Amino acid sequence: MLADKTAKMTKYAFRIPDEPLTIPLTIIMGSVIGLLSTASIIQGTLLSRVLTGLTFGFMTFSLPAVLSTGLTSIADSEEKFLTVRRSAFLALSAEGLMGFIYLGSLAFQPVLGINSIALRIYGFLAGSIACLALRFIVLLVMSNFNVLKSLFLSAVQPGFSLLLLFAVNKVERLTVILIPELRAWISFPKMAFVTFVIVTTIWAFLKIMNAPLKARYGVGLIEVLNYALAEAMGYKAKMEGFFERMGEEMNSLVTTLVLKSKGRVKAIVVTPYIHAGPYGEIGGSNLPFHLMERVEKRTGAECSFVFHGTCTPDLNPVTKRETLKVVSATIEAINKSLVKMGSKKVSKLVKVEEEGLKVKCQLFGGYPLIIVTRAPGDTEDIDFGVGWALTNLLKAHGYEYAAIVDAHNSIGEWGKPILTNDPKSFLLEELTVKAVKKAEKRISDGLMIGVAKKEIDGKAKDGVGPGGLRFLLVKAGKDKFGYLLIDGNNMVTGLREKVLERFKLHGLMEGEVLTNDNHIVNGFMTGFNPVGLRTNPREILKWIDELIEEAEGSIEPCEAHYRTEKINKILVFGTGKTREFLSLVNGVITISKVLAPFISLLAATVIILSLFI
Repeated sequence: MLADKTAKMTKYAFRIPDEPLTIPLTIIMGSVIGLLSTASIIQGTLLSRVLTGLTFGFMTFSLPAVLSTGLTSIADSEEKFLTVRRSAFLALSAEGLMGFIYLGSLAFQPVLGINSIALRIYGFLAGSIACLALRFIVLLVMSNFNVLKSLFLSAVQPGFSLLLLFAVNKVERLTVILIPELRAWISFPKMAFVTFVIVTTIWAFLKIMNAPLKARYGVGLIEVLNYALAEAMGYKAKMEGFFERMGEEMNSLVTTLVLKSKGRVKAIVVTPYIHAGPYGEIGGSNLPFHLMERVEKRTGAECSFVFHGTCTPDLNPVTKRETLKVVSATIEAINKSLVKMGSKKVSKLVKVEEEGLKVKCQLFGGYPLIIVTRAPGDTEDIDFGVGWALTNLLKAHGYEYAAIVDAHNSIGEWGKPILTNDPKSFLLEELTVKAVKKAEKRISDGLMIGVAKKEIDGKAKDGVGPGGLRFLLVKAGKDKFGYLLIDGNNMVTGLREKVLERFKLHGLMEGEVLTNDNHIVNGFMTGFNPVGLRTNPREILKWIDELIEEAEGSIEPCEAHYRTEKINKILVFGTGKTREFLSLVNGVITISKVLAPFISLLAATVIILSLFI
């Protein structure tokens, strides 16, 4: 959730032009600033005023920006966070801010009553300070530079501007713009003091924001943001390193349903109780696809399905390396399940509902497949403890193995998970027992299975991961039932209902559409990205038509094998760690809202007093 909220504020941060475009823009902007600054000059011909403006703008605005671009990217050549492209854009932004303040000061000449020459110098110095402040903040947040290195590189662009200002002042035709009056230039020490106050204020404020997380995790908020930005740029190790430090070892479960036909594996349904997050491609994100890929390769299955077990972000693997433990436990469960005799019995898919909570159940031999949804209401995560309680409840009713699946198929703004002690968790126990009892009365022989899948390249940004869409067709007696799995993180409200209507058009008695909560679709820059938000629902329905037809063509008799295995000592975020981390971040944000105006007012007071002393 933190990544999703952060992404809403930062998703445009790196959609910036390449340097072949940025550098010319830098030169054009400097030229425009120079021309506007000479607009009020009466002396000289039009051509001389134009040449004066172009020279002034290029030398004091454009050239310093280009020079600082090169120095900044060279200084960060090892980490490569601040590439030439990003350094050029930072310089362009700082140049724009500096020019805006400089030109703005000229517009206030009648109000301030200061002569033109002095006002130009004041405006130029004020713009230089703003340029330094902007660069200082960005370098502290985006790079691994310490304060002194950040300060030095921040001062490069305005420093070059001031040096070149002295140089161009020697050019005769520019004297009309910048003849240095003594009373204007003696303000330079005051401006140096103002710069010191601003830099110190920024540093102190960031230090305060860093303190709570630094004390708890050894890494400050700015460093975490830096890691997240690095991940967005393709550097995965740093963010995973932070998660690894805050993580803890825990045990979990994975359960498998293997459907065999004529001695070969037709389909495998895997339900890991591990969360596929946090976002992008770090940690456990994209676990569902990797798991399906590995399972199919190891077993030769036509199609595999990874459903979303009952778990929250507390069970996010901290690194990709940890997800191998999930793969290992899954393969072990599959191998052990195939040792025993399979079952050809299957029940109809039944549903019970109360207070907006829906529980569906289909029995494959002695294996209940339980699917939970609150659609069309928000259907978010279900805590592991709730699923574990349901598993033990079913054991008491004679079912050694079972899959408790969160359909994760309807979301509005921010859904609320079902946690232990939530009233809905108690209702869920009642409905699960009712659903199983109802399914037990509708068992028949002759399990038949059909499968189909459609992998979609390049659709992660549109809400569909590399696993694409997968369809499991189950025939029990004369009735057909369907499960559509979409490799993604939840669905926009209302899309599920359209899919189920499509099922009926194809003659299916009942079914369900699920997502596996794959957080690969949630980038740091794209945020929460449910299925149907960016992908056209009509296109999805078209794919579903194709999948159902393909699955019906592949239907054949099968037998069910099932097993649950423990995932031992997997390093995950840990119980309550996600909420604790978010609470600390929210606390820092709350404190900053109080401190920021106070610190800014204090700094402004010191600056104003310094100008009149």
